Amino acid sequence: PIPWDADENEVLQKLEMLSTVGDIIVSQEIDATTNARSWQVTFNPYEGKSSSSLFNFGNLSPLEAIDIDESISVLAESVEDGSSPFRVLVSPAVPSSGKTTAHDHPGVRHFEGLSTGVYKSDSHFFIQSRDEFSNEIHDGPLQEVQIIETKSSSQIGGYFEVSMFETTIRVYASAFTSELEKSLQSIPGVGSLTVASNSAKDLVVGKTAAVTKGLDTIIPSGELPEFIAGDWIRIGDQVEGSLFSITDMADVAPFTVTLSSPYLGESSVSSNIYQHGSSQNRKGYQYIVSFDAALGDLPKLVVDGTLLEGGDVNIEVTSCNWNVHQSLRTHASSSSPIDGYFYLTYGNKQTRMLSVGTSADELKNAILKDITSIHSLSVTHEQDHGLGANSWAIHLKSFDDNAQLFFAEGHLLSGGT
Repeated sequence: PIPWDADENEVLQKLEMLSTVGDIIVSQEIDATTNARSWQVTFNPYEGKSSSSLFNFGNLSPLEAIDIDESISVLAESVEDGSSPFRVLVSPAVPSSGKTTAHDHPGVRHFEGLSTGVYKSDSHFFIQSRDEFSNEIHDGPLQEVQIIETKSSSQIGGYFEVSMFETTIRVYASAFTSELEKSLQSIPGVGSLTVASNSAKDLVVGKTAAVTKGLDTIIPSGELPEFIAGDWIRIGDQVEGSLFSITDMADVAPFTVTLSSPYLGESSVSSNIYQHGSSQNRKGYQYIVSFDAALGDLPKLVVDGTLLEGGDVNIEVTSCNWNVHQSLRTHASSSSPIDGYFYLTYGNKQTRMLSVGTSADELKNAILKDITSIHSLSVTHEQDHGLGANSWAIHLKSFDDNAQLFFAEGHLLSGGT
């Protein structure tokens, strides 16, 4: 019980006796006319003195006040809802064969495979992976992704070789993604794979092209001396636009350009077009190779650039090992700049407090000095996103055991996460 005229300290002590109440702040107001009392209770989980504070984040259930003296009425109500910096991420458990289900689509031709089909045609059904609690598992096995990059200080030419499973293939230095894809698929045991690229993102200023969905030809707004047959061209958006190689170019109006495959985006009379580097000065290409997930973890592709031509020519492979490449980013959650500090946890070790505006060198030094199981790494400041939000790329190069995922603790940040 709490006396009707208890001061703020007595109310604080009484409330903290409850197992569900952690650190709080209590203030009191007294009505000079009626002598009525009111106490404002502010939950302060960031104080961290009591373990019960762990339960006091977010929008809490209101305190319940019970009258034990009929001559006094008492009421408890919420004045301001709390908010929590934590987010719950729920993911399924490991797949369970006993709970996995199969289903088809009754009434949909060719997709009624569990019940019927059409003579001399394929019929399909679907298998839904589930965990032991029957939760649907939507994520499939992870694909191995490796990146091949060629570089030169001048126009690149010649050939390069790629080896896998004791088989070697040779392709032109400017081979398009589909050509490398086809060559890699010819290696026994490789199976299905895809090759993409982030190359060809230099805007051709003052030129656009009319494109029609389903056609493998485009009509530029004028002659394109920037390109020759065999060059790469990206159409539409700089990031998400479709990538092609040019197979033919008309030298008379309307200067029709033939692409390596049909354009499947939305039709447009004036799509932006992008080239790779500048005319007659393509200094290397990028190939992002995504393997069939069924192959699991694969050895690093072996590449040989002996036959490449160009100045300071080089070829390298980036093999994406689990947790070796990580990205750290702060996000603004309001229109106010982010301020404050954060730290990183790796296994059972953590770094010192780091300012939200910490530099790449400061972050690198903090990790090396405070986390003894990491011996070498590189940190790159990738981008300033405004309002104090930043992102860093972390590449672990030498470490004990398997690389682990960093956990960023940002409860001391204000205006963001």
